Amino acid sequence: MSLFSIFSKKPKKRTKSHHLYTNRSNASAAPIKKNVPSKIPVRALQIGMYVSELDKPWIETPFITQGFYIKSAQDINEIQKHCEHVYVDAIQGRSVAVGDPDSSTGLQTSYIHNLPDSQEWGQTEVIYEHTQSLTKSIVDEIRLGGGINQEKVREIVDDCVESILTNPNTLVWISQMAENHTGMERHALRVCVLSIAFGRYMGFPRDKLEKVGASALLHDVGELELPEDLLQKIHSSDSLNDLEIEQVKKHVTYGRNMLMSNCSDWGAVDVAYGHHERYDGTGYPRGLKSVAIPAFAQIVALVDTFDALTHMQSYRDPISSLDALKIIYAEKGKQFEPELAQNFIRFINIYPPGAIVQIKNGDIGIVIDRNHKHKHLPRVLLLRDSKGEPRRPQIVDLQDLYHKPEGRNFVICKMYPSGSFGIEPESFIKKGLISE
Repeated sequence: MSLFSIFSKKPKKRTKSHHLYTNRSNASAAPIKKNVPSKIPVRALQIGMYVSELDKPWIETPFITQGFYIKSAQDINEIQKHCEHVYVDAIQGRSVAVGDPDSSTGLQTSYIHNLPDSQEWGQTEVIYEHTQSLTKSIVDEIRLGGGINQEKVREIVDDCVESILTNPNTLVWISQMAENHTGMERHALRVCVLSIAFGRYMGFPRDKLEKVGASALLHDVGELELPEDLLQKIHSSDSLNDLEIEQVKKHVTYGRNMLMSNCSDWGAVDVAYGHHERYDGTGYPRGLKSVAIPAFAQIVALVDTFDALTHMQSYRDPISSLDALKIIYAEKGKQFEPELAQNFIRFINIYPPGAIVQIKNGDIGIVIDRNHKHKHLPRVLLLRDSKGEPRRPQIVDLQDLYHKPEGRNFVICKMYPSGSFGIEPESFIKKGLISE
């Protein structure tokens, strides 16, 4: 279910029902092993230390992630500009060659926004169109009273997993940019694709990717038991009244019942029934808390929220991926398990190639190349003036301009949803104008 209002709405107090089948699912969450970092002032930093956390949200700093090794005196100086203290993980600390640009950061990232090769695009588009057609046929069959076609589910998931393992970024890009974003089947497929990609980022083996993909594809299957007019309202910009919200909440029970009678995948059952639980215990239907929430349900809940926020759904216009990440960051420890949310933020990244942004002087453009050291200063192709009208295209490197007198006017001040101002990233990818 993709209603952020329902994610955030605290339910009335209820008696918590017993989780009848958590132990049957190999998707059940296990406690995440965590190190206990030490808080130290930035003046005490040394080369080789591993900084695991900052004293402020990482989005407000120029650092790539909240997990990196200090490799030079320049790194220390940069941290001191933005922080008063940081948290250092003594276990991860190690010797690092001073000034060695090739030394590992300790966090091997593989962002979904690395751009696909233009030659891959057409082939993957065919895969996406095929999986979208299969997803629609599954939905239509259920609407007509049939069961869940497990063979088609497996075909969709196998195609998605194979595509993401072969070309990790292309299918994600296509699913995010596809036209006509509304509709249950499109939402289900996007959540499936992004959950698989996130699982790959976290190092899941293939069989686990297949299980999380199937669970994500079917997470909202219970919605098909809702009245058709209400279902259409959910996946549109119309708002729901309190009575409709309570009715929509029943989809998790409907989904659990449908999956228990149609398949033997207990992981999918857990996700359908548990993806609206919250880490702090204020979710529904059972008010599960922390590690009692199945792991796959936690993953799908994150992806479901991100997709709902960045696409036209449930009474709100879509927002940028950056604004969605800020909401997810604010919900760490409340709606989402903190470490899982932080991993998802790292996975998505901010200001990715293809992002539509506005710089402080008012001009609007598209990010064409990331800056791995200073993520807030990418290269941008300017395409619109401050009024949103076409202007002479110009490539600006925000890092080169930042230290010049006029540089303060060349920083990103806002990010827009894909397709804003008539700018379609897909056309620039196909032309080879956007790079990793």
